[in-house]
Amino acid sequence: MSEESPELLIRRAEAADAELIAAVAADTFPLACPVDASPDDMSAYIQEHLSSERFLAELETTGVAAYLAFEGDRAVGYALLRGDNEPPVAAEYRRAANLRRLYVQGDDHGKGVSHALLRRVIRHARTHDYD
Repeated sequence: MSEESPELLIRRAEAADAELIAAVAADTFPLACPVDASPDDMSAYIQEHLSSERFLAELETTGVAAYLAFEGDRAVGYALLRGDNEPPVAAEYRRAANLRRLYVQGDDHGKGVSHALLRRVIRHARTHDYD
């Protein structure tokens, strides 16, 4: 699968997608946790940091861009980029961007979804003058 393939669609997320991103985040976050992480700890983290309210606030923040990956109408992953809105501290520096999150549903690992999301986020950063 590639970003251009008919099987995979990558699109920029909007405020209306906050619940969908939160659902994908809740599904995929446990995949990134250590094997000894307790279900209670994971649940607490998801509730505090990966809620739809938290994603809505992120999406409404200047310099934040999120992208969703879809296979058909099923969301299979997302990426969240936070750009530095401050001017560079010196002329030789450019604005920085930070990839905050990139998660893919477990069944979709190995299909090129993360690669396509990462390419799209890099393109976004370059077109918005981030280094």
